[in-house]
Amino acid sequence: MQFRRALVAVIDLCRRKAWAIVAAGTLLAGFASFYAAGHLGVDSETDRLFASNLPWRQRMAAFRADFPQFQNLLVAVIDARQPEAAEATAIALAEMLAADHAHFQSVRRPDGLDFFRRAGMLFLDKSKLETSLDRIIDAQPFLGELTKDPSARGLFAALALVARGIEEGADIAPYRPALSAFDEAIAAAIAGRPHPLSWTRLLAGDLADEGGPYKFVLAQPRLDHTQLEPGGTALRADV
Repeated sequence: MQFRRALVAVIDLCRRKAWAIVAAGTLLAGFASFYAAGHLGVDSETDRLFASNLPWRQRMAAFRADFPQFQNLLVAVIDARQPEAAEATAIALAEMLAADHAHFQSVRRPDGLDFFRRAGMLFLDKSKLETSLDRIIDAQPFLGELTKDPSARGLFAALALVARGIEEGADIAPYRPALSAFDEAIAAAIAGRPHPLSWTRLLAGDLADEGGPYKFVLAQPRLDHTQLEPGGTALRADV
């Protein structure tokens, strides 16, 4: 009963002092907007939800300081039918992202390091390494012709050299996978369905896919924690 009387009294006061109440409400709303503009904001850094003096937060901060390259990563996974196409795409993407300093602070390719290019074969099992070296040795006459003339003319000269070896009774077993690959590529081109020939698979065989079918590009975007999506600008960047 008392609550009802108080509510009726408030309503009656608002009715009798309508313009004063409207003015007071307008002033209060203006002050609230002014205060919010200067004191309220958006921070999408979720780590700030917890106190920085917590032990696990301090360990996390130390880890991030020691390994900054593993923080806030965007991972681009590249898949292609041919290893050369995947490698070329990964190189082009990494170069474009690295050139965009406004949106990305670092770009790297863990599977494209010079060390693995120079010494990657040292990680192979002995049997696979021997097979790969034997394949390269067997292909030396063929590769020699291509080295002298790396054009279509040189390619067919190398194939002619293999044909002469067949006529003289040479063992073509080491060249059979390469000849089959050339036959499929030429037949597809004649049929109007050309597809690229993978020289990597041609020379390395199964080793070409030893590292998996995918290439990776790791990029660290510049984050803006005043936005709901800190990395949204980098994701939408036109590179």
